[in-house]
Amino acid sequence: MDRHKIKQTSGITLIALVVTVIILLILAGISIDMLNGDNGIIKNASKAKNNVENSEEKEILDIAVIQASQKNKYGEIEENNLKDALKKEDVTIKKSGKNIDVTFNKSLNKYKIKPNGDIKKFEEFSESTKIYAKLETDGTLKLRETKLEGYEEGTQWNSPDILKVIIEEPISPKTCSQMFMSCTNLESIENIEYLHTENSRSMYYMFYNCSKLSNLDVSNFDTKNVQSMQCLFAGCNSIDFLDLSNFNTEKVTNMARMFDGCNSLIKLDISGFNTSKVTTMWWMFRSCNNLSNINFEHIDTSNVTEFGYMFGTCRSLKSVDISCFNMEKAKSIPMMFNGCINLENIQFGEFNICNVTDTNAMFRGCSKLSDKTLNDVLNLLPKGTKIEDKTLKKLEIPKALVNKCTTLSNYDSFLEAGWTTGY
Repeated sequence: MDRHKIKQTSGITLIALVVTVIILLILAGISIDMLNGDNGIIKNASKAKNNVENSEEKEILDIAVIQASQKNKYGEIEENNLKDALKKEDVTIKKSGKNIDVTFNKSLNKYKIKPNGDIKKFEEFSESTKIYAKLETDGTLKLRETKLEGYEEGTQWNSPDILKVIIEEPISPKTCSQMFMSCTNLESIENIEYLHTENSRSMYYMFYNCSKLSNLDVSNFDTKNVQSMQCLFAGCNSIDFLDLSNFNTEKVTNMARMFDGCNSLIKLDISGFNTSKVTTMWWMFRSCNNLSNINFEHIDTSNVTEFGYMFGTCRSLKSVDISCFNMEKAKSIPMMFNGCINLENIQFGEFNICNVTDTNAMFRGCSKLSDKTLNDVLNLLPKGTKIEDKTLKKLEIPKALVNKCTTLSNYDSFLEAGWTTGY
């Protein structure tokens, strides 16, 4: 008899046994409380069934991991190899950052498999949990769901005295807002996979000014309910890489200062972001001084009204493709590229800024703009568009660049419109 038939038979046998015991107990006059209580027979029988189920699932995964590791010369677990090893099982397999999530569709039990083959089971939370914390004398902050002596309930831990965070057991906060804000001496977070974020609606200032935190693995974060990511990583100036491929941003409305001051980041891929509800991106990448590449592919800015200082002082940025940007609702874009001293090329696409009322110093300090980009800049508005006194008076193209473009067909209309040429 194969393993699936054995499993089915054992499940039926257990259920039949429970039903028989219940009938016998009722006939004997045993109270319903003994059946349904916290230590009741029904609950204990259910636990026993779950334990059997879990052990069988763990055994299936153990075998699959061994098979998958044998197909990689380094012994690492790859998604395709694991899928092949589990092809006869009723499971859902999903890549999650560097790890692989496996969900058994019948039990809905979820497991995370690391590249080295480690298997961890994740408890599914239907409700938020209380969080208890204890700060040790050595600067270690310990977080857990179960209250122990010396632990106090809380949701925010904002102190330079915190040097290290250890999440001792799975926690599911109602909000991650300001969770580790201003932990300026925090260097590491252990067991961050125990931080379940599926119930959180806000990550406002979550890691703000964690300036010594150099390694942050957020690839497991479930952000499907998050509405604000304002200042999420702002001031994290030691982080040089962020894996955001698993971020679900479909409900996010605020991304202001999300990466502000992340001056160790070299490249960033947010092409998978759903930004259809975002209304503000001001200061989003400000002072990301080493950021040389940003992938915006498929980004939706159709509801964004604020772009001010979005790329301000991104000094390593030489080229940026914002051809997918929809500017129809944009109202304010001051200093959008201010201080981008090495910026040469900007791909605008249909960059319609007819409704914008503030472009103050939009290109101030952009002294390396190419002729093509400069021509595109001067043509941001259709020729002949009338510009009111309050509008577009301080675009501030570097004067030296404008002076060398007197042969451009749109140069006269640029001057007649009253736009300033910078300094």
